[in-house]
Amino acid sequence: MNYDMLLIHPSAATSSPQFIVMPMGLVSVMNELHDYTVEAVNVGLEMCLNTNFDVTQFLNQHQFDMVGIDLHWHEHAYTALEIASLCKALNPDCFIMLGGFTASYFAEEILQFCNDIDVIVSGEAEEAVPLLLQHEEFSRIPNLVYRENGRIKKTITNPLASLDDLDFSTIKRLHHWEEYLKCSIHAHMRRRFWYDFWLCTGRGCEYNCSYCGGASSAQEKICGRKGITFRSVDAIIKDLTSLQDLGVHIVCPSHDISLAGEKYWRELFALMKKEEIYMGMYLEVWQLPQRKFIKALSEACDPRFTTIAVTLLSGSESVRRKNGKYFSNEDYYTLTKFVEDVKMNHAPYFATGLPFETPETFKETLTMSEKLLSEYNPCTIFCTPLRLDPGSPMYENPEAYQIIKRYQTFTDYYDKCKKRSENVPYDPTGYCTEFLDGRTIMGTQSLWETEMRKLISGGSEDLLHFM
Repeated sequence: MNYDMLLIHPSAATSSPQFIVMPMGLVSVMNELHDYTVEAVNVGLEMCLNTNFDVTQFLNQHQFDMVGIDLHWHEHAYTALEIASLCKALNPDCFIMLGGFTASYFAEEILQFCNDIDVIVSGEAEEAVPLLLQHEEFSRIPNLVYRENGRIKKTITNPLASLDDLDFSTIKRLHHWEEYLKCSIHAHMRRRFWYDFWLCTGRGCEYNCSYCGGASSAQEKICGRKGITFRSVDAIIKDLTSLQDLGVHIVCPSHDISLAGEKYWRELFALMKKEEIYMGMYLEVWQLPQRKFIKALSEACDPRFTTIAVTLLSGSESVRRKNGKYFSNEDYYTLTKFVEDVKMNHAPYFATGLPFETPETFKETLTMSEKLLSEYNPCTIFCTPLRLDPGSPMYENPEAYQIIKRYQTFTDYYDKCKKRSENVPYDPTGYCTEFLDGRTIMGTQSLWETEMRKLISGGSEDLLHFM
Protein backbone atom coordinates (compact mmCIF):
# COMPACT_ATOMS: atom_id res chain seq x y z
CA MET A 1 0.00 0.00 0.00
CA ASN A 2 1.21 3.50 -0.79
CA TYR A 3 0.89 5.95 2.11
CA ASP A 4 0.51 9.68 1.63
CA MET A 5 2.17 10.16 5.01
CA LEU A 6 4.21 7.95 7.30
CA LEU A 7 4.55 9.38 10.83
CA ILE A 8 7.47 8.09 12.90
CA HIS A 9 8.28 8.41 16.59
CA PRO A 10 11.92 7.34 16.99
CA SER A 11 13.39 5.51 19.93
CA ALA A 12 16.04 7.61 21.64
CA ALA A 13 18.56 4.82 20.96
CA THR A 14 19.20 2.90 17.78
CA SER A 15 19.36 -0.54 19.38
CA SER A 16 17.03 -0.31 22.39
CA PRO A 17 13.64 1.20 23.27
CA GLN A 18 14.03 4.53 25.05
CA PHE A 19 11.52 7.37 25.51
CA ILE A 20 8.61 5.42 24.05
CA VAL A 21 5.84 7.86 25.00
CA MET A 22 4.98 10.02 21.99
CA PRO A 23 4.39 13.78 21.90
CA MET A 24 0.67 14.47 22.07
CA GLY A 25 0.86 16.65 18.96
CA LEU A 26 1.72 13.63 16.85
CA VAL A 27 -1.74 12.21 17.59
CA SER A 28 -3.56 15.44 16.74
CA VAL A 29 -1.57 15.90 13.52
CA MET A 30 -2.37 12.33 12.50
CA ASN A 31 -6.05 13.03 13.04
CA GLU A 32 -6.01 16.22 10.98
CA LEU A 33 -5.12 14.14 7.91
CA HIS A 34 -8.62 12.71 7.43
CA ASP A 35 -8.47 12.62 3.64
CA TYR A 36 -5.13 10.86 3.33
CA THR A 37 -3.72 7.39 3.79
CA VAL A 38 -1.62 7.70 6.93
CA GLU A 39 0.18 5.26 9.21
CA ALA A 40 2.12 6.03 12.38
CA VAL A 41 4.82 3.85 13.89
CA ASN A 42 6.46 4.05 17.30
CA VAL A 43 9.94 2.56 16.81
CA GLY A 44 10.58 2.01 20.52
CA LEU A 45 7.28 0.16 20.94
CA GLU A 46 8.09 -2.06 17.95
CA MET A 47 11.46 -2.86 19.53
CA CYS A 48 9.67 -3.91 22.73
CA LEU A 49 7.24 -6.14 20.85
CA ASN A 50 9.90 -7.72 18.65
CA THR A 51 13.54 -7.82 19.76
CA ASN A 52 14.50 -8.45 16.12
CA PHE A 53 12.58 -5.43 14.82
CA ASP A 54 14.50 -3.76 12.01
CA VAL A 55 13.42 -0.27 11.00
CA THR A 56 14.99 -0.65 7.55
CA GLN A 57 12.95 -3.78 6.88
CA PHE A 58 9.80 -2.04 8.14
CA LEU A 59 10.34 0.93 5.81
CA ASN A 60 11.07 -1.37 2.88
CA GLN A 61 7.64 -2.92 3.39
CA HIS A 62 5.92 0.45 3.00
CA GLN A 63 5.62 2.85 0.10
CA PHE A 64 5.38 6.47 1.20
CA ASP A 65 5.42 9.91 -0.37
CA MET A 66 5.99 11.97 2.77
CA VAL A 67 7.51 11.25 6.17
CA GLY A 68 6.91 13.18 9.39
CA ILE A 69 9.38 12.57 12.22
CA ASP A 70 8.98 14.05 15.68
CA LEU A 71 11.98 15.64 17.36
CA HIS A 72 10.19 17.04 20.37
CA TRP A 73 12.55 15.96 23.15
CA HIS A 74 16.27 16.50 22.63
CA GLU A 75 16.85 12.89 23.65
CA HIS A 76 15.91 11.99 20.04
CA ALA A 77 18.38 14.39 18.39
CA TYR A 78 20.50 11.61 16.89
CA THR A 79 17.92 8.95 16.05
CA ALA A 80 15.42 11.34 14.43
CA LEU A 81 18.04 12.42 11.91
CA GLU A 82 19.25 8.85 11.42
CA ILE A 83 15.72 7.78 10.47
CA ALA A 84 15.41 10.77 8.13
CA SER A 85 18.60 9.74 6.35
CA LEU A 86 17.43 6.14 6.16
CA CYS A 87 14.09 7.17 4.62
CA LYS A 88 15.92 9.26 2.00
CA ALA A 89 18.32 6.41 1.22
CA LEU A 90 15.42 3.99 0.67
CA ASN A 91 13.19 6.47 -1.14
CA PRO A 92 15.19 9.45 -2.51
CA ASP A 93 12.01 11.12 -3.81
CA CYS A 94 10.18 11.18 -0.48
CA PHE A 95 9.56 14.48 1.29
CA ILE A 96 10.71 14.60 4.91
CA MET A 97 9.48 16.98 7.58
CA LEU A 98 10.60 17.31 11.18
CA GLY A 99 8.61 18.80 14.06
CA GLY A 100 8.51 19.25 17.82
CA PHE A 101 10.07 21.63 20.34
CA THR A 102 13.71 20.67 19.78
CA ALA A 103 13.33 20.69 16.00
CA SER A 104 11.63 24.08 16.25
CA TYR A 105 14.22 25.61 18.55
CA PHE A 106 17.18 24.54 16.40
CA ALA A 107 15.39 24.62 13.03
CA GLU A 108 17.92 26.67 11.07
CA GLU A 109 20.92 24.79 12.46
CA ILE A 110 19.29 21.42 11.71
CA LEU A 111 18.61 22.38 8.08
CA GLN A 112 22.25 23.43 7.73
CA PHE A 113 23.41 20.23 9.44
CA CYS A 114 21.21 17.65 7.69
CA ASN A 115 20.38 17.81 3.98
CA ASP A 116 17.89 14.95 4.29
CA ILE A 117 15.35 17.16 6.06
CA ASP A 118 13.23 19.06 3.54
CA VAL A 119 11.25 21.26 5.94
CA ILE A 120 10.81 21.84 9.66
CA VAL A 121 7.41 22.63 11.13
CA SER A 122 8.37 25.16 13.78
CA GLY A 123 5.81 25.46 16.56
CA GLU A 124 2.30 24.02 16.31
CA ALA A 125 1.85 21.71 13.34
CA GLU A 126 -1.86 20.95 12.90
CA GLU A 127 -2.43 23.72 10.34
CA ALA A 128 0.85 23.35 8.47
CA VAL A 129 0.99 19.60 7.83
CA PRO A 130 -2.29 19.29 5.87
CA LEU A 131 -1.22 22.26 3.73
CA LEU A 132 2.09 20.54 3.00
CA LEU A 133 0.18 17.47 1.82
CA GLN A 134 -1.88 19.74 -0.41
CA HIS A 135 1.41 21.01 -1.92
CA GLU A 136 0.67 24.60 -0.96
CA GLU A 137 3.55 27.04 -1.51
CA PHE A 138 5.84 27.09 1.52
CA SER A 139 5.64 30.86 1.82
CA ARG A 140 1.87 30.60 2.35
CA ILE A 141 2.09 28.04 5.16
CA PRO A 142 2.54 29.23 8.76
CA ASN A 143 5.17 27.82 11.11
CA LEU A 144 7.66 26.60 8.47
CA VAL A 145 11.44 26.80 8.21
CA TYR A 146 12.77 25.71 4.82
CA ARG A 147 15.45 26.20 2.19
CA GLU A 148 15.00 28.30 -0.95
CA ASN A 149 17.80 28.98 -3.42
CA GLY A 150 20.46 28.15 -0.87
CA ARG A 151 18.94 30.38 1.81
CA ILE A 152 16.94 29.38 4.88
CA LYS A 153 13.58 31.09 5.21
CA LYS A 154 10.94 31.17 7.94
CA THR A 155 7.22 31.91 7.71
CA ILE A 156 5.06 33.57 10.33
CA THR A 157 4.74 31.81 13.69
CA ASN A 158 1.04 31.36 14.31
CA PRO A 159 -0.36 29.36 17.27
CA LEU A 160 -3.86 27.99 16.95
CA ALA A 161 -6.53 30.24 18.46
CA SER A 162 -8.54 27.24 19.66
CA LEU A 163 -7.62 23.62 20.35
CA ASP A 164 -11.22 22.42 20.59
CA ASP A 165 -11.57 20.98 17.10
CA LEU A 166 -8.47 18.79 17.44
CA ASP A 167 -8.69 15.07 18.19
CA PHE A 168 -6.05 13.96 20.72
CA SER A 169 -7.50 10.53 21.51
CA THR A 170 -7.99 8.56 18.27
CA ILE A 171 -4.92 6.39 17.81
CA LYS A 172 -6.10 3.52 15.62
CA ARG A 173 -3.80 4.56 12.78
CA LEU A 174 -0.83 3.90 15.07
CA HIS A 175 0.79 0.53 14.42
CA HIS A 176 0.01 -1.73 17.42
CA TRP A 177 -2.02 1.01 19.10
CA GLU A 178 -3.47 -1.36 21.71
CA GLU A 179 0.02 -2.18 22.97
CA TYR A 180 0.93 1.51 23.14
CA LEU A 181 -1.58 1.88 25.97
CA LYS A 182 0.63 -0.42 28.08
CA CYS A 183 3.77 1.73 27.73
CA SER A 184 5.71 3.79 30.23
CA ILE A 185 8.54 6.12 29.18
CA HIS A 186 11.09 3.35 28.77
CA ALA A 187 9.15 0.09 28.72
CA HIS A 188 6.19 -1.82 27.39
CA MET A 189 4.54 -4.20 29.85
CA ARG A 190 2.73 -6.88 27.87
CA ARG A 191 0.82 -8.27 30.86
CA ARG A 192 -0.01 -4.96 32.51
CA PHE A 193 -3.72 -5.01 33.29
CA TRP A 194 -4.29 -1.25 33.07
CA TYR A 195 -4.08 1.14 30.15
CA ASP A 196 -3.00 4.76 30.47
CA PHE A 197 -2.83 7.64 28.02
CA TRP A 198 -1.39 11.15 27.96
CA LEU A 199 -4.12 13.57 26.86
CA CYS A 200 -3.62 17.16 25.74
CA THR A 201 -5.76 19.40 27.95
CA GLY A 202 -4.13 22.68 26.89
CA ARG A 203 -1.04 24.37 25.55
CA GLY A 204 1.31 27.02 26.87
CA CYS A 205 2.35 27.97 30.39
CA GLU A 206 2.24 30.92 32.77
CA TYR A 207 5.29 29.90 34.82
CA ASN A 208 9.00 30.15 34.10
CA CYS A 209 10.52 27.28 36.04
CA SER A 210 14.29 27.34 35.62
CA TYR A 211 14.76 23.92 34.01
CA CYS A 212 11.69 23.66 31.75
CA GLY A 213 11.96 23.81 27.96
CA GLY A 214 8.18 24.30 27.88
CA ALA A 215 8.21 27.30 30.22
CA SER A 216 6.27 30.48 29.45
CA SER A 217 9.21 32.21 27.77
CA ALA A 218 10.03 29.10 25.69
CA GLN A 219 6.41 28.71 24.57
CA GLU A 220 6.34 32.30 23.35
CA LYS A 221 9.69 31.98 21.56
CA ILE A 222 8.99 28.62 19.92
CA CYS A 223 5.23 28.66 19.33
CA GLY A 224 4.26 32.31 19.68
CA ARG A 225 1.85 31.28 22.44
CA LYS A 226 1.43 33.55 25.47
CA GLY A 227 0.09 32.10 28.72
CA ILE A 228 -2.04 28.95 28.90
CA THR A 229 -4.82 28.00 26.49
CA PHE A 230 -7.03 25.30 27.96
CA ARG A 231 -9.24 23.16 25.78
CA SER A 232 -12.95 23.51 26.48
CA VAL A 233 -14.65 21.16 28.91
CA ASP A 234 -16.74 19.73 26.05
CA ALA A 235 -13.62 18.93 24.02
CA ILE A 236 -12.02 17.16 27.00
CA ILE A 237 -15.19 15.18 27.67
CA LYS A 238 -15.32 14.03 24.05
CA ASP A 239 -11.77 12.67 24.28
CA LEU A 240 -12.33 11.11 27.71
CA THR A 241 -15.38 9.28 26.35
CA SER A 242 -13.32 7.97 23.45
CA LEU A 243 -10.51 6.85 25.77
CA GLN A 244 -12.90 5.12 28.13
CA ASP A 245 -14.34 3.24 25.15
CA LEU A 246 -10.79 2.07 24.37
CA GLY A 247 -10.53 0.68 27.90
CA VAL A 248 -8.17 3.32 29.28
CA HIS A 249 -7.98 3.16 33.08
CA ILE A 250 -5.79 6.21 33.76
CA VAL A 251 -5.74 9.50 31.88
CA CYS A 252 -2.65 11.70 32.24
CA PRO A 253 -3.51 15.35 31.50
CA SER A 254 -0.81 17.41 29.81
CA HIS A 255 -1.73 20.46 31.91
CA ASP A 256 -2.60 21.03 35.54
CA ILE A 257 -6.36 21.44 35.24
CA SER A 258 -6.59 23.06 38.68
CA LEU A 259 -5.01 26.14 37.06
CA ALA A 260 -7.97 26.54 34.70
CA GLY A 261 -10.02 27.88 37.59
CA GLU A 262 -12.73 26.54 39.87
CA LYS A 263 -15.59 27.13 37.41
CA TYR A 264 -13.74 25.07 34.78
CA TRP A 265 -12.81 22.07 36.89
CA ARG A 266 -16.14 21.90 38.66
CA GLU A 267 -17.89 21.83 35.28
CA LEU A 268 -15.46 19.17 34.02
CA PHE A 269 -15.98 16.90 37.02
CA ALA A 270 -19.76 17.39 36.91
CA LEU A 271 -19.88 16.41 33.24
CA MET A 272 -17.67 13.38 33.89
CA LYS A 273 -20.23 12.16 36.42
CA LYS A 274 -23.16 12.94 34.10
CA GLU A 275 -21.56 11.08 31.18
CA GLU A 276 -20.52 8.22 33.48
CA ILE A 277 -16.83 8.69 32.78
CA TYR A 278 -15.03 7.03 35.67
CA MET A 279 -11.32 6.41 35.46
CA GLY A 280 -8.12 7.22 37.31
CA MET A 281 -6.01 10.29 36.70
CA TYR A 282 -2.28 10.84 36.94
CA LEU A 283 -2.10 14.61 37.47
CA GLU A 284 1.16 16.51 37.65
CA VAL A 285 0.30 19.72 39.49
CA TRP A 286 2.47 22.75 38.77
CA GLN A 287 1.97 24.43 42.14
CA LEU A 288 -0.02 23.24 45.15
CA PRO A 289 -3.76 22.95 44.39
CA GLN A 290 -6.48 23.85 46.87
CA ARG A 291 -8.00 21.18 49.10
CA LYS A 292 -11.43 21.69 47.52
CA PHE A 293 -9.92 20.75 44.15
CA ILE A 294 -8.40 17.58 45.63
CA LYS A 295 -11.74 16.65 47.20
CA ALA A 296 -13.64 17.18 43.93
CA LEU A 297 -11.02 15.17 42.02
CA SER A 298 -11.32 12.26 44.45
CA GLU A 299 -15.08 12.21 43.94
CA ALA A 300 -14.93 12.38 40.13
CA CYS A 301 -12.08 9.92 39.49
CA ASP A 302 -11.32 6.43 40.73
CA PRO A 303 -9.07 7.19 43.73
CA ARG A 304 -7.37 3.79 43.52
CA PHE A 305 -5.93 4.79 40.15
CA THR A 306 -5.50 8.51 40.83
CA THR A 307 -2.15 10.08 41.70
CA ILE A 308 -1.21 13.66 42.48
CA ALA A 309 2.41 14.21 41.42
CA VAL A 310 4.03 17.31 42.95
CA THR A 311 7.31 18.76 41.71
CA LEU A 312 9.03 19.68 44.97
CA LEU A 313 12.48 19.92 43.34
CA SER A 314 14.28 20.52 46.63
CA GLY A 315 13.75 20.15 50.35
CA SER A 316 15.08 23.71 50.63
CA GLU A 317 12.23 26.22 50.33
CA SER A 318 14.66 28.90 49.13
CA VAL A 319 16.09 26.73 46.35
CA ARG A 320 12.59 25.59 45.36
CA ARG A 321 11.33 29.17 45.12
CA LYS A 322 14.30 30.32 43.01
CA ASN A 323 13.53 27.54 40.53
CA GLY A 324 9.84 28.35 40.12
CA LYS A 325 7.83 26.48 42.78
CA TYR A 326 6.12 28.76 45.29
CA PHE A 327 5.00 26.77 48.33
CA SER A 328 6.38 25.84 51.72
CA ASN A 329 7.25 22.42 53.10
CA GLU A 330 4.53 22.73 55.73
CA ASP A 331 1.90 23.53 53.09
CA TYR A 332 3.01 20.45 51.17
CA TYR A 333 2.80 18.18 54.22
CA THR A 334 -0.68 19.50 55.02
CA LEU A 335 -1.90 18.87 51.48
CA THR A 336 -0.30 15.41 51.41
CA LYS A 337 -2.13 14.43 54.58
CA PHE A 338 -5.39 15.53 52.98
CA VAL A 339 -4.63 13.55 49.78
CA GLU A 340 -4.10 10.44 51.91
CA ASP A 341 -7.31 11.12 53.85
CA VAL A 342 -9.34 11.03 50.61
CA LYS A 343 -7.59 7.74 49.65
CA MET A 344 -5.65 9.05 46.66
CA ASN A 345 -2.03 8.37 45.79
CA HIS A 346 0.70 10.98 45.82
CA ALA A 347 4.15 11.07 44.24
CA PRO A 348 6.77 13.68 45.22
CA TYR A 349 9.44 14.58 42.69
CA PHE A 350 12.90 15.90 43.61
CA ALA A 351 15.83 16.81 41.37
CA THR A 352 19.59 16.99 41.61
CA GLY A 353 21.71 19.64 39.92
CA LEU A 354 19.27 22.48 40.54
CA PRO A 355 20.51 26.03 40.08
CA PHE A 356 21.41 27.52 43.50
CA GLU A 357 21.57 24.04 45.09
CA THR A 358 24.64 23.33 47.25
CA PRO A 359 25.77 20.17 49.04
CA GLU A 360 24.41 21.76 52.23
CA THR A 361 20.95 22.56 50.85
CA PHE A 362 20.75 19.09 49.33
CA LYS A 363 20.81 17.71 52.85
CA GLU A 364 17.36 19.28 53.21
CA THR A 365 16.20 17.21 50.24
CA LEU A 366 17.50 14.07 51.92
CA THR A 367 15.75 15.01 55.17
CA MET A 368 12.45 15.72 53.42
CA SER A 369 12.63 12.49 51.39
CA GLU A 370 13.25 10.52 54.59
CA LYS A 371 10.32 12.21 56.31
CA LEU A 372 8.00 11.41 53.42
CA LEU A 373 8.99 7.75 53.42
CA SER A 374 8.78 7.34 57.20
CA GLU A 375 5.71 9.45 58.07
CA TYR A 376 3.63 9.37 54.86
CA ASN A 377 2.71 6.82 52.21
CA PRO A 378 3.79 7.99 48.74
CA CYS A 379 3.02 5.48 45.99
CA THR A 380 6.41 6.35 44.53
CA ILE A 381 9.12 8.95 45.06
CA PHE A 382 11.18 10.44 42.25
CA CYS A 383 14.61 12.00 42.13
CA THR A 384 16.39 12.66 38.84
CA PRO A 385 19.33 14.76 37.69
CA LEU A 386 18.26 17.69 35.56
CA ARG A 387 19.13 17.81 31.87
CA LEU A 388 19.71 21.16 30.18
CA ASP A 389 16.59 21.77 28.10
CA PRO A 390 16.96 24.06 25.06
CA GLY A 391 14.81 27.15 25.55
CA SER A 392 14.55 26.76 29.32
CA PRO A 393 15.24 29.90 31.40
CA MET A 394 18.55 28.46 32.62
CA TYR A 395 19.57 27.69 29.03
CA GLU A 396 18.62 31.16 27.81
CA ASN A 397 20.09 33.07 30.75
CA PRO A 398 22.78 30.92 32.37
CA GLU A 399 24.39 33.79 34.28
CA ALA A 400 21.15 34.57 36.12
CA TYR A 401 20.92 30.95 37.25
CA GLN A 402 24.62 30.65 38.01
CA ILE A 403 25.19 27.75 35.64
CA ILE A 404 27.85 26.99 33.04
CA LYS A 405 26.38 25.66 29.78
CA ARG A 406 28.31 22.86 28.14
CA TYR A 407 25.63 22.20 25.52
CA GLN A 408 25.27 25.26 23.32
CA THR A 409 24.12 23.99 19.92
CA PHE A 410 22.04 21.30 18.29
CA THR A 411 25.18 19.39 17.37
CA ASP A 412 26.07 19.23 21.07
CA TYR A 413 22.80 17.39 21.74
CA TYR A 414 23.20 15.29 18.61
CA ASP A 415 26.70 14.20 19.66
CA LYS A 416 25.50 13.36 23.17
CA CYS A 417 22.68 11.18 21.87
CA LYS A 418 24.98 9.53 19.33
CA LYS A 419 27.47 8.63 22.07
CA ARG A 420 24.71 7.26 24.26
CA SER A 421 23.37 5.18 21.39
CA GLU A 422 26.87 3.81 20.77
CA ASN A 423 27.48 3.13 24.49
CA VAL A 424 30.29 5.69 24.58
CA PRO A 425 30.77 7.88 27.69
CA TYR A 426 28.94 11.20 27.46
CA ASP A 427 27.97 14.20 29.58
CA PRO A 428 24.43 13.42 30.81
CA THR A 429 23.51 16.90 32.11
CA GLY A 430 24.99 19.35 29.59
CA TYR A 431 25.82 21.93 32.26
CA CYS A 432 27.20 22.43 35.73
CA THR A 433 26.47 25.04 38.37
CA GLU A 434 28.77 27.38 40.26
CA PHE A 435 28.25 25.14 43.29
CA LEU A 436 28.09 21.67 41.72
CA ASP A 437 30.22 20.23 38.93
CA GLY A 438 28.90 17.38 36.78
CA ARG A 439 30.50 14.70 38.93
CA THR A 440 29.00 16.19 42.10
CA ILE A 441 25.54 16.38 40.52
CA MET A 442 25.61 12.69 39.71
CA GLY A 443 27.18 12.01 43.11
CA THR A 444 24.28 13.66 44.95
CA GLN A 445 21.91 11.55 42.86
CA SER A 446 23.76 8.40 43.95
CA LEU A 447 23.70 9.60 47.57
CA TRP A 448 19.92 10.07 47.43
CA GLU A 449 19.43 6.59 45.95
CA THR A 450 21.69 5.01 48.59
CA GLU A 451 19.96 6.72 51.51
CA MET A 452 16.48 5.91 50.24
CA ARG A 453 17.39 2.25 49.74
CA LYS A 454 18.39 2.09 53.40
CA LEU A 455 14.96 3.38 54.40
CA ILE A 456 13.06 0.82 52.35
CA SER A 457 15.35 -2.08 53.20
CA GLY A 458 13.17 -5.16 53.06
CA GLY A 459 10.51 -3.22 51.17
CA SER A 460 9.88 -2.65 47.50
CA GLU A 461 12.33 -0.65 45.44
CA ASP A 462 9.43 0.08 43.11
CA LEU A 463 8.93 3.10 45.38
CA LEU A 464 12.13 4.65 44.03
CA HIS A 465 12.17 6.15 40.56
CA PHE A 466 15.21 7.78 39.06
CA MET A 467 16.78 8.15 35.63
